Amino acid sequence: MGPAGGRRGRARGGGGARAWQGQRGSGQAQPAGGRAGPPPEEERWERAVGRGGAGGGGPPLFSARSAFNGRVEVREYDAGGGLRLRGLEFCAGGGEGLFQGMVPVGPAGRPTPGARPEFGYVRTMASCLALCAGALGSGGVLCLGLGAGCLPAVVGAAFPRGPPEVDVCEIDPEVVRAAALHLGFRAVGGDAKSQIYLNMVQRGGGGEGRRPRLWIGDGAAHVAATAEAVISGRTAPLAAILLDAFDGKNDIPAGMASKSFLAMCFDCLAPGGALVCNLQNGWWGSPERDAALAYMARLRSDAACGSLISCVPRDMPQNVVAAALKGVDVAADEEHMTSAGAFRRAADRLVQRAKAAGGAFPFDPAEELCAAGVFSVGLVGNMLHERAINK
Repeated sequence: MGPAGGRRGRARGGGGARAWQGQRGSGQAQPAGGRAGPPPEEERWERAVGRGGAGGGGPPLFSARSAFNGRVEVREYDAGGGLRLRGLEFCAGGGEGLFQGMVPVGPAGRPTPGARPEFGYVRTMASCLALCAGALGSGGVLCLGLGAGCLPAVVGAAFPRGPPEVDVCEIDPEVVRAAALHLGFRAVGGDAKSQIYLNMVQRGGGGEGRRPRLWIGDGAAHVAATAEAVISGRTAPLAAILLDAFDGKNDIPAGMASKSFLAMCFDCLAPGGALVCNLQNGWWGSPERDAALAYMARLRSDAACGSLISCVPRDMPQNVVAAALKGVDVAADEEHMTSAGAFRRAADRLVQRAKAAGGAFPFDPAEELCAAGVFSVGLVGNMLHERAINK
């Protein structure tokens, strides 16, 4: 991808939305509608960064070296039709930039992270809260990885009066600084160290909805501490963990890919809770597809995983969202997703819960789930098999 000015970049969204490469979706799923090129949603932001010959970013609004992601940058792009987008980008080892998220810029020039997310996988991850809507009444939502801040902003705007509480853990202070200064992200510190840092980088108002709590630190260590607190009864279990954590090399950190880490995630969850993971997708036999299958196999093999569902976003089949449900068997529970009708009923319950909390989603969760390629994932021996369940 080559924005104006000759700068190279690939869209990856929150650590997972790469530029369209004609990749197959999950299992037997074809790219949305069997198209041979980028879907309309993706075309908009691809044009914005110059791949389609329009738009292009100028000098970075933000650029800082990172101990974790090479260099963290923010640029603003013209998507045409009066739409402007700001992209958070990781540049590691002097290679191509990898976009971690796109935030629309409002008429007054203010970024709006709580608006409809540009990347389809973000909408799919938020819509997967329909799987655990019953647990949202008492449990919180933990976002592992901040990126451009779209996912916690959307969940916070949907539930401005709570529950659930929304927490974020991000290891890279430069990502927090970029999001706070240029992407409209606002939060309160989850601990004293994080609050001191936020006091330095947050300027003025902004930020719709309730502000999430932010911890600056290692996500795996945060999950371990949370699991210990839940097991000991010192804190309530979570309704959902939304894992969207990638480094500057386009990899999920090793500490968040192990079976022991996933087991701790399940320890954090209430019965019926969901661990929702953004993964890269690809053709069968590609490194991306093999890595996604291996990650899903580790999820499905955990004793606490009652069901695993994989969702290929309609307009971003180069990503696959894996949702593991604690102790819930979708094949035996009609309240969960066994058909398109069940998807819509679950999503409608999620929307009604948001309405009762005084909020709303900036998209239709039912439409996102019903339009996605969704599969029930089973494990026989060490082999995964997938069955379409929303068609």
